[in-house]
Amino acid sequence: MLEERRGGTEDLPKDDLVRELVAVSRARGGREMARAVSRLREWMDGREEGDALDRAVAEWLKAVVADLDPALGHELTAATTMKEVMEVIKPKGKWAVRWYEDGFDGGRTQLVRRLVARRFGADIPDRMVPLLDDFADPERIESVADAILDCETAEEFLARTADS
Repeated sequence: MLEERRGGTEDLPKDDLVRELVAVSRARGGREMARAVSRLREWMDGREEGDALDRAVAEWLKAVVADLDPALGHELTAATTMKEVMEVIKPKGKWAVRWYEDGFDGGRTQLVRRLVARRFGADIPDRMVPLLDDFADPERIESVADAILDCETAEEFLARTADS
């Protein structure tokens, strides 16, 4: 039994379908998702197109894609093989990037808003809107996290993060 969305794939056997499926479902970020889907497709190469395994993996990947992007999932309705699934999603390669980045950016923003509100008051996150609009940069995230821990007052926090 595997907890599909937690941990890494390091403990799973190399060159194994389960490893590739788990890598797709555990991918975090667009590049990681693109690599995982690519590796899954490579693992499936050489198999007879349309065999039972090919169809099963295609159906699973369609469900993953539909969760990430319902419109793209709808486009995949007629696809029955991995090749057909990949033909639909490959030209739209940004689907995974957009979904994961939107989700992570939104989650980071909510977490920072909560931490700032608890530390400095409920009105302070609303005063940080310009800062939160560009919250994908890892250095900016570190800078804000440090400021949350280091600053004693809301004014000090706002001044410090305005300069980041």
